Amino acid sequence: MENFLRENQKKIILLIFIPLVFIFLVLNYSKAKGPFWSGPNIDPDYGYLLNSLNVARLKSPCLNDHPGTPVETFGAPVIWATHLIDRAQNNNSDLITDLLTNPEKFLTVLQRATLGLIALSIFLVGFLSFFLFQNLVWSLFLQAAPFFSFSAFYEITKFSPEPFLFFTSQLLVILILFCLISEPTLIHALLLGTILGFGVANKVTFLPLLAFIFLMPNLKLKKLCCLAFGLSAFVFTIPMIKRYPVFWNFISAVATHKGIYGNGEKGFIDLTNVFGRFKSVIDQDPSFFLCFAVCAATLLFFLSQRKKYFGRSKNRLDNSIPKVAVITLVACFGQIVMVAKHPAGARYMLPAMGLAGLLIFLCLQIFTKIEGQKARMFRNTFYLLMACCVFISINQVRHSMAEFQSKQSDLKRLEEVRNGKFKDCKVAYLYLSSSLAIAYQLGNRTACGIYSDKLHEIYGDLITYDILTGQFANGLVQVPLEELEKKGCVLLQGTPFIGSRAEYLPKFEIHLLHNGAAEALYKIGHL
Repeated sequence: MENFLRENQKKIILLIFIPLVFIFLVLNYSKAKGPFWSGPNIDPDYGYLLNSLNVARLKSPCLNDHPGTPVETFGAPVIWATHLIDRAQNNNSDLITDLLTNPEKFLTVLQRATLGLIALSIFLVGFLSFFLFQNLVWSLFLQAAPFFSFSAFYEITKFSPEPFLFFTSQLLVILILFCLISEPTLIHALLLGTILGFGVANKVTFLPLLAFIFLMPNLKLKKLCCLAFGLSAFVFTIPMIKRYPVFWNFISAVATHKGIYGNGEKGFIDLTNVFGRFKSVIDQDPSFFLCFAVCAATLLFFLSQRKKYFGRSKNRLDNSIPKVAVITLVACFGQIVMVAKHPAGARYMLPAMGLAGLLIFLCLQIFTKIEGQKARMFRNTFYLLMACCVFISINQVRHSMAEFQSKQSDLKRLEEVRNGKFKDCKVAYLYLSSSLAIAYQLGNRTACGIYSDKLHEIYGDLITYDILTGQFANGLVQVPLEELEKKGCVLLQGTPFIGSRAEYLPKFEIHLLHNGAAEALYKIGHL
């Protein structure tokens, strides 16, 4: 290893470059998105923040739908470390008060700690690949997985299960690289089962990657892998053990109903709108789906001629590539079926997006079996298409940053109106409007309402309005509009009641004060 490091210093520096660029881009994108309490940024970050606080206080987390317990378990020591640093700087607040008073600081630390884990895993993927195969190009493509997906950039800026799914995919890729060059052993089976269990404990959307159990060469190792998977999934969800029935009821409802989150009529999948769902998801992340389509077509074409390209080889790597390619494609197609079943967005593809580098690596392995002009043509066309994918992804990130910056400017204008002649009015916030009231209502509800009294003590009234029920609430307690109006004028802030939301227009009288693209401000009653 010492000789390897000394002889390849410049190449190893290049392998550090991609993770550093990745960190730089994610931090800039996070800055453009604005605070975690700003609009869509709220969900589910504040829920995982307060449930991490539950775990830090040795209480059971209540946000278990995903299940997501590794996120909360990771968050607990980070929260304690951040709080102890605050205490060392003469902040004498207790843990709960410190976090509820400074939620953005804690979320920023949590998000950056998660980003650090992912960047480290990206470096290790490239470094270990270069150590095993001595090919810098292959290693750089393996590292470049997040650059082929806009959703990866967006989700990694959050504190939620998705960044941990991407991290777990990188751990899986590292293990697969070792299995490519040597026959899997007992250790490989146990490590694979542990990684898969960790992934599923983060979010059940990782389930299609259980296909990699078939990477094990015999039944004994497959059984051991399954045993390690079950034990790992159990250990990583121990904090929510009391809420297993709640989790099981939710997953059962999702599996047996055609709508999202267990809603809709009974059945497995709504076949009437499958293509519409696919189109919607592809529109959200065209770069990844182009990358996947090119890699899948390449792998399927050459797998159909397996005997021609791999049949005579006795090389371990050559014999492993077809099997790993088939398993990887099965796992990715499984993710696509999951999205068709439960169309909640491209983020459900995060585990597969984490395998983008592996898909490209497998294609490059196949190209080594082609000789002459045909080989150059295949490689050059492939490189051009991959470059297009990265361009599309980065361009989408750039446009998204511009939209966020425009929204932040619009919110500043809204605040100027609200803090002008209406500064003495109470404000009721709609779901996913930019406010701590909504952030804490969502977070506190998913934390079993444990922090209601403390939030009221720190912030006073946190008023929200539910467009579905037409009810106002102070914290988690419903209050009638008449009671709010007794204390003075009342404003309403949130997504404008136009287009598809026009049907939710309140029955009481409202007057438009500010008509923003993302959020509007209304006054309830007479002007």
